[in-house]
Amino acid sequence: MLASRKPVLIFQIAPILPGGELESDLVGLARGLLEAGLAPRIAAGCPWCSEAGRHPTDEAERRGWRPIGPWSSKRSEGPGREVITDWLEFDAGGIAVDLFLAPSGGEVDGESPAVVGPESIFRGAVARSRPSVVLFTDRWPSRPLVESCRPEGIASALLFRGIDDSPPEPHPPVDAVLALSDFSASYYHEAYGHRPVVAPAPADLARVAPGEGDPRYLLFIDPTAANGVYPFARIADEIGRIRPDIPILVVEGEGTEADLANCGLDLAARGHLSLMATTRDPRKYWRQARACVIPSLDRSDRPTTLLRAVANRVPTVCSDRAASREIGDAPVVFLPLPNDLTPETCRLPDAEQVSGWVRELIRLWDRPPINPRDDWEAPRADDPSRPGSTFARALAATSSGPPPWPVMPPGRAKAVALVPYISTIEDSCEAGLRALEMEGVLVVRQGGQSAIDIARNDMCSQALHDGFESILFVDSDISFNVRDALRLFARPEPVISGVYAKKGSRSLASVFRDEVAEVAFGPNVGGLYPLRHAATGFLRIRSQVLRRMIAELDLPLCNTRWNRGFWPFFMPTIVEDGDHRHYLGEDWAFSHRLRQLGECPLADTTIRLWHVGRHHFGWEEAGQDRPRFESFRIKLRG
Repeated sequence: MLASRKPVLIFQIAPILPGGELESDLVGLARGLLEAGLAPRIAAGCPWCSEAGRHPTDEAERRGWRPIGPWSSKRSEGPGREVITDWLEFDAGGIAVDLFLAPSGGEVDGESPAVVGPESIFRGAVARSRPSVVLFTDRWPSRPLVESCRPEGIASALLFRGIDDSPPEPHPPVDAVLALSDFSASYYHEAYGHRPVVAPAPADLARVAPGEGDPRYLLFIDPTAANGVYPFARIADEIGRIRPDIPILVVEGEGTEADLANCGLDLAARGHLSLMATTRDPRKYWRQARACVIPSLDRSDRPTTLLRAVANRVPTVCSDRAASREIGDAPVVFLPLPNDLTPETCRLPDAEQVSGWVRELIRLWDRPPINPRDDWEAPRADDPSRPGSTFARALAATSSGPPPWPVMPPGRAKAVALVPYISTIEDSCEAGLRALEMEGVLVVRQGGQSAIDIARNDMCSQALHDGFESILFVDSDISFNVRDALRLFARPEPVISGVYAKKGSRSLASVFRDEVAEVAFGPNVGGLYPLRHAATGFLRIRSQVLRRMIAELDLPLCNTRWNRGFWPFFMPTIVEDGDHRHYLGEDWAFSHRLRQLGECPLADTTIRLWHVGRHHFGWEEAGQDRPRFESFRIKLRG
């Protein structure tokens, strides 16, 4: 039977932890593909291969995987050099999983073996599984990996999980992109110009708990920052204070008891919280769930918990971020969380900010429990309405061929870049602006602007008059990658910016909120951080927040005698600062008005910006002096 199925390799370089959320997603995805008639196999990194004293086989077996055995793949890297990659094969509930380890092998013809790279690992996985289709599930596959599939007739597909997984590189030459929601598909189209296939992930219905149950807990799964461990801690503390009779069960995964303790609240003192260790069988805790809370902070489509809550008919209160509303059903209530809470902030909200969550959870708890076994019946494997059947059909239909042509996204007609300048625009900035125009974005350059507050007010107001929905300010001395600008246009946050260094001083042009103690910069480590004051040199604003500012702050329309007039969004102002008064310039005044609305500007620190002066100033100049040496040698030849 399996020999007639279409083989699919689910591949990623990043490690997967048995019992963690990612493993649950991937194995659940594979099991759904298996039930839909495909033959999936997973290849990924091993989370313990570099940790002394932790044997991967023992660790995986302890977490519920059955070890099959080791194997090796070899790849030539030139005369006398080869890479030997060691693998371990496991059975994860009927799904074959290969985890790669560090390269092995001693010297070959007197030389050390080549350092293992993604291409060598990928070729070993392909040789093992001989797939018809490769599904890349990392944040982004490299171009060489994708291009190596086509000569062998292997189709390639990218699983796009959501906007938090999007790097600045161009669209890779895959044969298909599968997005798990309309929300993610729309973002991908706007940011990269290619329209994905919307295909909800297969639901792992084998993990639904149709049997005898004892629904007696409020359930929270995997206490990580992205899953909202900080807002959960405040919610749990408030429930313990108001209704200590409501018991809460926290299930460990990638997050543990230590992550919960790091939130700074002594939840154990409330006496209403229990912990369950990582388990590969979620039925163990769904059978005990009377209600579920999902205060997720990220915007990626990892809906495993919500899908299982809906399948088990467990009443749930869930964050309204990302595509969650597309997944929910009758027993799900969607509530917002403050915009300044992100996976990177690690901040406890105050009790008032989660009061709506607490009230709703208590209301759901006090209702008679729903028995999910009354009328539950698993759909047949060949049922076209079965969750994930669209995904399986789209993946099975993927074939190797020329990459699809980009299609102009509709949102670019409503996007505008505004560039006020005095006399010149730096060459590197102008190159980015022309690239934006090539992508279909209108760029408005306005010279002779020495009064920058008036220039910003006027340009922003004219864009609002003309019906633009997404406005990006670009200073004439900011050098940027066009892909970063397109990603900012596509993001849903009301106000978001890039961060850059000041010229000639070890500081950043933006000021982060007080609770941000450390910031990570770069495409692989950065994220969203709340700002107190956002610099306007690379600032994207949604028109809705400007209209709110006009209405709620009663901003007047000025200078209508000469033209359509402008609103003073960026008018400098004076604010009280303790015993002092603080004069705020145009950029900080705008951030102050955002705070008056209850909005917080966010910084996307994955974006690399250069501030052009005597040289191109980058992040590094804000944290260290440029290196100088008392003596230095340059080899000119030989």
